[in-house]
Amino acid sequence: MSSLLKFAVAGHARSLAELAVGVGVKNEMLVPEEGGYDVLVTKRTPISSSSGLATTSSSSPFVLGRRADVLDALETSPPLVTHIAQSSGTKLRHEKLFRSAHKLLMDTMTFEFLFCREFFAGDAGDAERLCLDMFTPALRVMETENTLVSGLGSVSVAQDLIRGGGHDVVALVLMLRINAEHQSIMRRRNVPCLDRHLHGVELALWPKLKHAFDAHVASVTRAARDPASVTRLWKDDVRAHPIVVRFADLASAMLSATGDALSEFGQIELDVERLRDAIAALIEKLAAKFVDPKRAALFTGNCADKVCATLTEAVVIGPLDGQTAAVGGNSLKGCPTYRFFDAIRDKAKRNGA
Repeated sequence: MSSLLKFAVAGHARSLAELAVGVGVKNEMLVPEEGGYDVLVTKRTPISSSSGLATTSSSSPFVLGRRADVLDALETSPPLVTHIAQSSGTKLRHEKLFRSAHKLLMDTMTFEFLFCREFFAGDAGDAERLCLDMFTPALRVMETENTLVSGLGSVSVAQDLIRGGGHDVVALVLMLRINAEHQSIMRRRNVPCLDRHLHGVELALWPKLKHAFDAHVASVTRAARDPASVTRLWKDDVRAHPIVVRFADLASAMLSATGDALSEFGQIELDVERLRDAIAALIEKLAAKFVDPKRAALFTGNCADKVCATLTEAVVIGPLDGQTAAVGGNSLKGCPTYRFFDAIRDKAKRNGA
């Protein structure tokens, strides 16, 4: 039985590997190392639609959009049927692959645990020990061969996002949220067998998120400190800069996806504030390139207004019960990042008057 479970989990993970959508490093960094203003304006990035197909519907690779659909019906929806997805040519984001791999493990574990508990006349302790014995090889597949975060091949999804050249912070935050909801689902089911594994997934994802996010912060910091980069990114246009638009999308995506499930950690909001400060410094350097102080103030105000508008439109994805689709909760208007840029906007209005 242990071998069958191991082969089932490993086979599903290998099939998922063929569905992964590839995203280049340069297209994912907040401030690309090459290309100027016009490149940032015209670039369009494929994102997953609700069906999982890659579509081109946003100029920003950091927008949350329909990617939040991965949080829909986490308890009731089944794992992906990989051969159907493969036959249709579907390519999926990493968070969808992560969800499917762990959903298969959770549902299989739940079925076996309930069977064992019934077999042992309600003795949950014996049922848990037997299940862990049966699932040890399968868990080893998830934790070593495919690692803790739904690996594909010899490298995990999250590791591939980092080592393979990607820094998809939105995917990593969504995976953290999915894992937190998975932990809640298993508690509601009263199935303790995966507690240690899911906690390990959480511990593995946080440093990966920090590594990826730090790369984005560094890209902004380097650009602000390098006069040549500032010149490359600057254009005599007072509209909100594309880098600021990308930041607004990333900040709203991270804060929206965090919800109540991750807010207790507070780390994501602190990370957004670090990036916020770096973006503010870059805006200041770009504004200094304008000859006319009033145009500089107008540019700064438009950048700040764009961030405030994006955060106002975004909503926090509230508590999920596993059956209700991900729906919006409270607006992000009033969060520390909103208040920060609102103050910049007010100051710019005064300077431009």
